[in-house]
Amino acid sequence: MAEERILKERIPISQRCLPASEECPLTCTLGGWRGILYANLALVDPKASYGFFRDGINGFWDERWIDGGASRTWYLTWAAALSEFAKK
Repeated sequence: MAEERILKERIPISQRCLPASEECPLTCTLGGWRGILYANLALVDPKASYGFFRDGINGFWDERWIDGGASRTWYLTWAAALSEFAKK
């Protein structure tokens, strides 16, 4: 798969997918599902979700991580709003 090849070239294997105890397993998910899962992560950990949509993975962002029915801006807003609710 072309996306997998691009990720392998840009993100070192040591940072791509660590065991679940060390890093969120969502980093192994490819395509638009990654954005959907990170958006759902905002329900339990809005800061981690916001960080993903703001910074990507180690500063690398791939627009294919967002499914066709959403936008990065929407997901950032979603995570930020849930983060504010978590403070109350």
